[in-house]
Amino acid sequence: MIKETQRCDVCRIGHCHSVKASYMYWVDDQVMVMPNSPALACDICGQVHFEPTFLVHIESLLRELESSIEMRKAAQPLIPMKDSVNLHSSRSGS
Repeated sequence: MIKETQRCDVCRIGHCHSVKASYMYWVDDQVMVMPNSPALACDICGQVHFEPTFLVHIESLLRELESSIEMRKAAQPLIPMKDSVNLHSSRSGS
């Protein structure tokens, strides 16, 4: 974990300072963007590290979102009900 005013772990020259940055996370096939997320950025190389407490909280919420999306996908039938009658072999007329 990097603390403010500590040397950057990436470039080892700059110092990290508190900033607000956009946190991006892929959910299914969409990108979730959370602007103004608490982070630390190096004043030399610009490397951004998000606050650990923020990451723990937000990633827990995003995992819940992903699991609810997966459950919703699993609950949907593969063949819509109106088409299932047309595809049944006893009704095909063959």
